[in-house]
Amino acid sequence: MSMSRIELAILTGLLFAAGVSQVEAQVLYGSLTGNVTDPSGAGVAAAHVEALNQGTNVKHDVTTDERGVYRFADLQPGPYTVTISAPSFQAFSETNVPVQANDVRRVDVQLQITSTSQKVEVSAEAVVLQTDKADVHTEISTTEVEQLPYNGTEGKNFQSLLLLQPGAVTTPGTGEANSAAGNPQRAITVFQNGVSSQANNTRIDGALNAYPWLPVNIAYVPSPEAIQTVAVSTNAYDAEQGMAGGAAVNVAIKTGTNDLHGSFFERNTNNSFDAINNVFTRPGRLSKNIQNQFGFTLGGPVWIPKIIHGRDKLFWFMSYESTRQVQFAGSPNLTLPTAAMRTGDFSATGVVVYDPLTGNSDGTGRTPFLNNMIPTSRISPAAATLTGLLPSLTRPNVFVNNYDAYGATSYTVDRYDWKANYNPNDKAMLWGRYSISPMDIVAPLVLGKAGGDAFNGGNPGHAGGRIQVAAIGLTYSASPNLLFDGNVGYTRQNIGANGDPLDGDFGSDVLHIPGTNGPGPDYAGIPAFQVAGIANIGNASTGSPFRFRDNQYTSTINVTHIRGAHNIRAGFEYDKAGLNHFQPQGGTFGTARGTFGFDGSLTALKGGTAINNAPPGSPLPSSPANSWAQFLLGFPSRAGKVTQVVDPIALRFSTWAFYVRDMWQVTPKLTFDYGLRWEYYPIYSHDHYGAVRFDPMTKFIYVGGENGVPEHAYASASKKGFGPRLGVAYRLTEKTVVRAGYGISTDPDNMRNQRNQYPSIVNQDYNPANTYQFISYAGVPNSDGSTRVSLADGIPAPTFPDITVGIIKPSSTASPTTYLPSTSTVTFPAYFNRGYYESWNFTVQHEFSPTLVAQLGYIGTHGVHIDMNVNINGAAPGAGTAGRQLNPYLTTDLNMVEPFGNMTYNALEATVRKRIGPSLLGVSYTFSKAIDNINGDNNDGTLWRTYPVSFTLDKQVAGFDRPHNFQFYYVYQLPFGKGHTWLNHGWTSWIVGNWELAGTLSRQSGLPFGVGTSSSLNAGGQSNSANQINPVVTILGGTDSSHPYFDGSAFANPPNGVLGSTGHYLGGLFGPGLFAWNATISRTFPFKEGKINFQLQGEAYNLTNTPVFSNPGTATGGVANCCWTTGANGAINYNGFGVITGTQSSPRYLVVAGYLRF
Repeated sequence: MSMSRIELAILTGLLFAAGVSQVEAQVLYGSLTGNVTDPSGAGVAAAHVEALNQGTNVKHDVTTDERGVYRFADLQPGPYTVTISAPSFQAFSETNVPVQANDVRRVDVQLQITSTSQKVEVSAEAVVLQTDKADVHTEISTTEVEQLPYNGTEGKNFQSLLLLQPGAVTTPGTGEANSAAGNPQRAITVFQNGVSSQANNTRIDGALNAYPWLPVNIAYVPSPEAIQTVAVSTNAYDAEQGMAGGAAVNVAIKTGTNDLHGSFFERNTNNSFDAINNVFTRPGRLSKNIQNQFGFTLGGPVWIPKIIHGRDKLFWFMSYESTRQVQFAGSPNLTLPTAAMRTGDFSATGVVVYDPLTGNSDGTGRTPFLNNMIPTSRISPAAATLTGLLPSLTRPNVFVNNYDAYGATSYTVDRYDWKANYNPNDKAMLWGRYSISPMDIVAPLVLGKAGGDAFNGGNPGHAGGRIQVAAIGLTYSASPNLLFDGNVGYTRQNIGANGDPLDGDFGSDVLHIPGTNGPGPDYAGIPAFQVAGIANIGNASTGSPFRFRDNQYTSTINVTHIRGAHNIRAGFEYDKAGLNHFQPQGGTFGTARGTFGFDGSLTALKGGTAINNAPPGSPLPSSPANSWAQFLLGFPSRAGKVTQVVDPIALRFSTWAFYVRDMWQVTPKLTFDYGLRWEYYPIYSHDHYGAVRFDPMTKFIYVGGENGVPEHAYASASKKGFGPRLGVAYRLTEKTVVRAGYGISTDPDNMRNQRNQYPSIVNQDYNPANTYQFISYAGVPNSDGSTRVSLADGIPAPTFPDITVGIIKPSSTASPTTYLPSTSTVTFPAYFNRGYYESWNFTVQHEFSPTLVAQLGYIGTHGVHIDMNVNINGAAPGAGTAGRQLNPYLTTDLNMVEPFGNMTYNALEATVRKRIGPSLLGVSYTFSKAIDNINGDNNDGTLWRTYPVSFTLDKQVAGFDRPHNFQFYYVYQLPFGKGHTWLNHGWTSWIVGNWELAGTLSRQSGLPFGVGTSSSLNAGGQSNSANQINPVVTILGGTDSSHPYFDGSAFANPPNGVLGSTGHYLGGLFGPGLFAWNATISRTFPFKEGKINFQLQGEAYNLTNTPVFSNPGTATGGVANCCWTTGANGAINYNGFGVITGTQSSPRYLVVAGYLRF
């Protein structure tokens, strides 16, 4: 904790100790406040103020204080009628006052003197100023949720609307992170104000909606038709909101009212509605793709004849949505070996293939195979069997991108919501909600019997399960000035996926590779074969199989006390999560079936032409000849297997939080809110034993709670998680508000990555001492009597640890009480001091008219000591395994989750909102820069350069940085027909009336990219990059494989074993930008005088069919390493480097939808 942070915490604590009390709107409920004055501007004391919920007729009453100020807290979101009366004054009533969750709505009234009984009545249809909160806050209304066009890969998802807010971005490949099996709700990743997507916090009706294992996602995505509003706070939020550093999102599910309301809907899209993107795709008939999303909502008062009459008291709401997709999916442009290469004939490739059994042990002095052909007798039987299962090429005369795969996939997810509200009297309100979402997903493998990756990036095979969410809440008003509220929630995620069970023990029984399959049926299937430059063979998914049975428990309790000019609120929150997993997983390589890697180094010459490259001057392009030849010979350059010792791995982690906050209305124009939040994240534990920790000092692995080892494994967690929150809102005029806010939020990382620790997981990972060398198994004899490992040798049997010993010590001899140098694990520091996020803003908001409000603000975020993976055993460049000097006993990577990350974000953010009757228009613009040292997403991320002397190159623009981000959205009812300005009667009124246009338009900068290298760094745990030899890199703007996007001659490969001069991303270099226009046209047919409405919609996504090009090939931001070469004829071979070979957007597609609402 920095000195400034301590001082702010002490200052805030002293203010509370002095009796200056605390604040405002609640996360789940809303607040209503205002000043009641007479014609002279003096406050009217003891005026009676009534707030009536227009949907449920629930009434709340207060009186103004001596200054004429009134306040309502814990109001259920919805439209209200505010009525104010006082002796000798005209009564006042305002209808349709919107009260939103986590917001303060202000209604100031100047009463007029009268001697007769009169009432002034108005209707609140305006865009309102944010007058009493200093956070950066947005409300997404029911109109926006229901009418705007937005879509994910599996239908409508409200999270798409978060990307319309300033400061929010996503990136290709992370928009819907993880496979459909692992993220069946297809939750969307959002980076908010430069902060990791893992630091967002989403709640439904105030109850935490988290996915503990994959925190970039949320556990449950409700149907848009079930959503009433979405409240989003993105900066300097108040003390009640915690466990977030990015966006704090609260979703309010609809409730029943005194009238029966509901809807029926159906949405359909199929391949007949899709356009063809001819930029990189050959024209042809589109594959089958049919998606339907349908369901209903219904709500009203509970009514059972002669038993229950629920009007004004008891209400119910339910919804059902089903999303179903059947697709003949494609996975184009895969690379497989040519027919000649499959037989060992590389004579046409131009790449020299060397015999690894010749020359010196370090890879020098090798001789090529005669005629560049491998004798049949030298081909591994296992490799030959797999080669025979490969499909024929769809483009047989090229070496790369020569195969297009197609297969049938299906996706079925249902969502059910039930909610009840009970108002026994005007002091209490009780509600409950239950949601369940069953699923069934099928994703076959792209290479058929030869395996390969799953279509659509899925988890191989069949996935199923269900997600359940339940919550209850209560509010109670002990008096008009003292209110209590609380809620508890429970989430159960029961999901899983497995490969094709018909494969059996393919590795051991068919390929005859020892040590692959087993023990048990969960380890069945085809082993993984990762051949550099070739599509994965076998089941290479490190997440397959998996079974999750995860539980979350959340609870909060709050008290609000209104005391004079102060609105004081304090509360407590306790959350607990439990992971119960079977998923043998060890990083990005090892699988439960065994994995073998072939990088091409064993059939290349050390000091010769780069691996998989043709010699300089060759007319032929690069091809994966060396790596495929190495596979045929059966000599892996990496081998491993992951075995789960404990089933299930049961991690438990919890969070404690306390807060107190005050909204102090200093004057009728000045509001000061301040608070203090404290969060504590104890050291995690397992279900039947405590924490597990590798200690870099002693080299011991401690198992907490076993044989005298403390439960926390000699570790402790910091209790300094204090987060002061300060904010000021000043109404400069009745139409201008100036706000400033500052807050600190503790990094909410849950340490989930400790799941894959040894001894819970035994991750065997064997690497060579240096590049170009064979791997070997210490103490294990090989099939040919040598020390080199081949597929015939397989993988040694693991030695399972004895957890009960408490301390597992290092040894060169395997035993249940020791571990080997090749053991791979993860760990965390003995003293875990969490980092934090600072956020601040200075914002000006102005009302140009009652229907037009604009806002301009400076937004800043600073992440200090953020949790991330740090490889504390990276090797020095050129030193190989022997260069792992930080923890020299271990020969593998050792990731420690520790507070090593830092980030900064500075932005100009602007918004404009305009209402035209029932229509609305909105604009948001962000000009920003995000910088961090995290290669990835917080504790999923790592340092790009892991050796200390190269840490300086880790600081870079963030991988999701988009300097310019413009969003425009609209819902516009055309001004024709009954009730409108023109053509409002007769038959023309029926024809031209009730038409609506809606849309979203996005224009964003491209994403940064870096330049990789094909040079060998020969440093375990290290990544390398190219040298920049020209300080100016010209953007050429090409968008196809024949015209480069940038000048690749500005870069060169560094020598082998030498770090390149560039970082992961190049500052100032961004890929192609994004333009997307989604549009809807709809016609509403009213019945029963508008009480029943049928809306027919046509939606067009990417209306202009504008391609969004992928980043150019650069290896770190694309698909190809540096650099350009010159052929014999003097022509430049781009080798895929610096050229664009794909798009990251879908071509235009249409959706037809119908909604019946009543």
